[in-house]
Amino acid sequence: MQPRTRRRLSVALAVVIVAAAAAGLARTLSRHWPEVQRAVRDANWGLLVASLLVAALAVACIAQRWHATLHALGATVPLGDATRWFMTGQMGKYAPGGVWHLVGQGELATRGGVPRRAAYASVILSTVVLVSAAAVVVAGGAVLPGTDTPWWAVGFGAGITAVILEPHLRRLLLAKAGVDDSGLGVRRLLGLVTGSLPAWFLVGLATWLVARAFSPSVSLGTIVVAGVASWLVGIVTLPAPGGIGVREAVLTAALRDDLGSGTAALVALTARMVFLAADVGWFVAARVWTVRAAAGRVVSEAEPSP
Repeated sequence: MQPRTRRRLSVALAVVIVAAAAAGLARTLSRHWPEVQRAVRDANWGLLVASLLVAALAVACIAQRWHATLHALGATVPLGDATRWFMTGQMGKYAPGGVWHLVGQGELATRGGVPRRAAYASVILSTVVLVSAAAVVVAGGAVLPGTDTPWWAVGFGAGITAVILEPHLRRLLLAKAGVDDSGLGVRRLLGLVTGSLPAWFLVGLATWLVARAFSPSVSLGTIVVAGVASWLVGIVTLPAPGGIGVREAVLTAALRDDLGSGTAALVALTARMVFLAADVGWFVAARVWTVRAAAGRVVSEAEPSP
């Protein structure tokens, strides 16, 4: 299949997924409009603001885990530069195809001096590590009373984890990317996965704050598990830009029994807006940071030597 044809099919599939999800969400909200109106009227706006701050912190933690992955692959770059590249490239995930943020981060890292193969391999590996950590968080919900664990998500994440921990498969995958895995022992990989757990807890906490703003009685464990599971599905649904539609559908279905269909759909939609606002905010900050850094270099180069 020609690359142009694949791109067109990817865009078409993304449009279908997003349109279907939007239609389903709109139908749910309209059917339960009185419930939605009550939830909005009684909303705790302070908790919604807090959810935005926690969401921004969660995105920053995910950026730091990419920096850790770069370091594990032998690319020693400042955390500030890696964060700036990550926040800029992240906006690509909202483009149809689901891989443009990988291209953006990889290309920015390459321009920053990271070897191309290591740059792109780091983005892929950090995504796999995040999926593995998400599966651990979701599986951890099994020990919480009254929390239903989506075992299909756990099984999927366990399969991904097995791939990166099994040495022969890992070497084969990284060799295809032209990367030496000599520094990627099981201990270091487990460290990357474990180090990603706080980021997912923050994702779940931000989602819980959104749910708590509309429904004061929701359980923290239930929301964290449902929220992280929805992200897990969204990440692997590549055609959907940023998992749009997929995350909302999974989260609405998971919370329907606890919150009611209308409130669950409202929480899913609001959580999307919160994390989108966090991404946009970080993107703007990264662009300002980049412009100022470039201006500083120009001034430095223009100054005469003593």
